[in-house]
Amino acid sequence: AAERAARDREAFGADAGMIPRGAAGRVTHVSRLQCLQIAIESQIKRIAREHPTTKICLITFNNEVTILGDGIQEPLTIAGSRLDDWEQLGLLADKFPPGKPAREAEEALIKKLWTIEENSTTSLGPAMRVGISIAGKGKGSSLILCTDGLANNGLGNLEGSTNSFTAFYNECAEQATLRGVSVSILSLIGDECKMDCLATVAERTSGSVERVDPRVLKNQLDSIVGGPKPIAFGGMAMVLLHRGLRFRGETDENEQRLWLVRDLGNITNVSECTFRYSFRGKDEVDLTGVSDIPFQVQVLFTKPDGSVWC
Repeated sequence: AAERAARDREAFGADAGMIPRGAAGRVTHVSRLQCLQIAIESQIKRIAREHPTTKICLITFNNEVTILGDGIQEPLTIAGSRLDDWEQLGLLADKFPPGKPAREAEEALIKKLWTIEENSTTSLGPAMRVGISIAGKGKGSSLILCTDGLANNGLGNLEGSTNSFTAFYNECAEQATLRGVSVSILSLIGDECKMDCLATVAERTSGSVERVDPRVLKNQLDSIVGGPKPIAFGGMAMVLLHRGLRFRGETDENEQRLWLVRDLGNITNVSECTFRYSFRGKDEVDLTGVSDIPFQVQVLFTKPDGSVWC
């Protein structure tokens, strides 16, 4: 029994006691969904303990999207043609009322979590749209999407044309940065999810994109939930160069433009913005006798209190 418990702890961490067991005490089967439920339950307990006033909203997505909310609220199911309607998804999400703080909803959330079942297709795109709208009611919120399948139903269908889903995820990224939402996406190893197509949303919102072994999912969620949070939103940077310099790899090499605008999205205390430049030839600009080559960076961003700074 001690050896079995040690193996469970190694694979599932401190939550090994929640693993379903057979009558003889043996692990019968642990599905990827159960691994996810174990990891999420751990996070619900952690948030309720460390950030009791934080609000948690559960959303499931398969052939439909269901907003479970705080586990106490009446669920809202979105299905059919609404999964292809950007405006409808946004309106339904915006109307969904805020739930109770984690300290009050913890028990109901965990109970509702363990009622989730696997089902058919994957409406990841509509779920992302809905999640961003709900999380965006409070700047600085996070949306964590966990999936084990390819987005193949409703908006953002990755089985469709590149033009259609690229535009959709670009718009999701734009909405998330405007609302101050950090979006992270976790894909369970074992299925093709085309994570590179989803990366733009995470990159622009200071989130992360990871393919994760279900057995270490709890550790990855720990890292995301406890990781850097946005301290500014909708960031834009303008770089102004001296006339003796030119950008490299950012614009046409022959272009004479001396300024560059970079979309920073959400900004954390570890965010970086880089650009490359080089000197122009002497036949273009003679820098003989010039001792200083200045450049300037102007940053525009919105703070959590809504004030705009530059």
